[in-house]
Amino acid sequence: MKKNTEKKLKISIGIPAYNEEANIKNLLERLLNQRLNSQFKLHEIILIFDGSTDETVAITKSIKSPLIKTIKSKARLGQQARQNQLISTFKGDVLVIIEADTLPYNLNTINNLVTPFIKNRSEKLDMVVGKALSLPPKTLIEKIECHGMEIKYRLFSEWQNGLNPFMTEGHALRALSRSFATKLKWPTDVPEDTYIYFRLKQLGLQMKKTESARTLVKRSASLNDLVRRNKKFIGGVESLKKYFPKDLINKEFTPPLKLMMKHLVINFFKSPILTIFYLLQFLLVRTVNFRVKEFDPLYQPFGSTKNLSSYEKSFVTIATDHLKSKKPTVSIGIPAYNEEANICSLLHNIREQKLLTATLKKIIVYSDASTDGTLDVLTRMKMKSLRVMSGKKRMGKSYAMNQIIKKTTSDILVLLDGDILIRDNQMVEKLIEPILLQHADLTSARVKEFWTNTKFEEILKISMLLKKDIFESYKQGNNIYTCHGRARAFSKKLYTSILFNKNIVAEDAFAYLYTIYNKFTYIFAKNANIHYRLPGTFKDHQKQSVRFIQSYKQLAKEFGKSFIQQETKLSKRVALPFVFQYFLKYPLTIFLYVSILVYMRFRSLFVSEMTNKWQVSESTKGVFSKVKLPQRQLINNR
Repeated sequence: MKKNTEKKLKISIGIPAYNEEANIKNLLERLLNQRLNSQFKLHEIILIFDGSTDETVAITKSIKSPLIKTIKSKARLGQQARQNQLISTFKGDVLVIIEADTLPYNLNTINNLVTPFIKNRSEKLDMVVGKALSLPPKTLIEKIECHGMEIKYRLFSEWQNGLNPFMTEGHALRALSRSFATKLKWPTDVPEDTYIYFRLKQLGLQMKKTESARTLVKRSASLNDLVRRNKKFIGGVESLKKYFPKDLINKEFTPPLKLMMKHLVINFFKSPILTIFYLLQFLLVRTVNFRVKEFDPLYQPFGSTKNLSSYEKSFVTIATDHLKSKKPTVSIGIPAYNEEANICSLLHNIREQKLLTATLKKIIVYSDASTDGTLDVLTRMKMKSLRVMSGKKRMGKSYAMNQIIKKTTSDILVLLDGDILIRDNQMVEKLIEPILLQHADLTSARVKEFWTNTKFEEILKISMLLKKDIFESYKQGNNIYTCHGRARAFSKKLYTSILFNKNIVAEDAFAYLYTIYNKFTYIFAKNANIHYRLPGTFKDHQKQSVRFIQSYKQLAKEFGKSFIQQETKLSKRVALPFVFQYFLKYPLTIFLYVSILVYMRFRSLFVSEMTNKWQVSESTKGVFSKVKLPQRQLINNR
């Protein structure tokens, strides 16, 4: 086997700074403590001071690191001129530009931003854009602004698959390839963030957005800042027309009216008062700024967005706190029954996982008296961390998980189903992130369904997309419906406390209800994605649906009927807009699914209580490595 002699990609981080004394120390500490995988190396952090008149320079000098390089100037020239200096100064293969009034969300932020340059080599990427995450609002104006930003983010993420100038806003991290960076030179009279997008488009280069590279941003807390921010935006759009075709600028800054109305209606049903206030605020600032025609590069900073320090303890764990202690350990458990077709592929997926903030201690597979070749496959697997257990009598999934828990001593336990596929080599990292950073006790991954060739599966696929849109919008996704059994992570505090009732069929719902009932915390890890197969036959779907419906009778005995009703109740205000939207788009499919659903409800009335040793849905099994995502997609594969 040839030794990998590929050089590490050198990462340069550039920070243009003007009067950033309130945040610069926190920002630099978090950047210095970023964890990069073995393919990357942090080469330098370049600060360019744009004539700062406060203590920004002095604070920077107090942080001792050979990685920090500074370029000082007494004159203020604007961010555009300073970024041109940055382009001519950086030495790395990739340049990351970060605003000085933001903070990396976690220890993996920079790694997540630059990873697509390695993963997508064939696409020849030249820019990767992250996501700006609003800090919890404290004032009414901040709440309105945050609500508006959420509306816009969802809208612009859908429009043109998220590849539009709105997604390159300055507060979102940006990583540029050296070949692209050397072709950049900002005019001094344009907004630096959107100029990058149009220059990239002009050169015919490729960009990608990644939600896993997040920065924390404080939104405007004063009406004056809102007005001035909008003035900057409007003036910027007008100034861009000097350098790019006017028709292109108008087209790229004008989303379809139908799409805008769709997101306004959805958000109105979710939060009518905030949506109305946001529209009024939007009309007000646009009216005040309707005569603006030019962009001012030396605009007055927005003071209410600068100081993030009051949030850091309550919202995100400080990076240095993690570094003072050893990395937490993770064990992965897989309860398996007749999984010979997929268990090998799954273990290979696990072996390819990149853990930066934790250490994988062991993988425990419990075979629940499998009658196929599952054990034979496992005994042939050469993995040092693999531990195999086997039962002589089939006892069910809950029993198998209890056996795995007994053999676990790690800080975090990840439980995976044996019939899933993991395509993202950072899935486990993203799954455990809320436990490490937000004090969660239980997390669940986002599930994605494979397409196949049967019409029946297409009906189920559309229904699953509808349900996901509803469930992930309700309580920010932190509800019983997103807690899937296919991939979850448990804190040690929770998994040493919980004992799965071996007679319970819906062990995923049981885990969620136990968590909430006993005052633990559940967070939906929407960036951690796994794939699974839907039932390919009506018979297999009936097995799953009837089992699901019947399971709530068992759960009511454990937790009480009123608690179950409280946790399973959905907001009509959230659900109805999505139902209406999908019915207009797929009327026949939705009608057929509702008919199937009614039948399943009726069928469940004549089924006695389910046992924990249910009949397996054979059509959901198979070797996933042979399954390909379709060339055609009815809608985005979410």
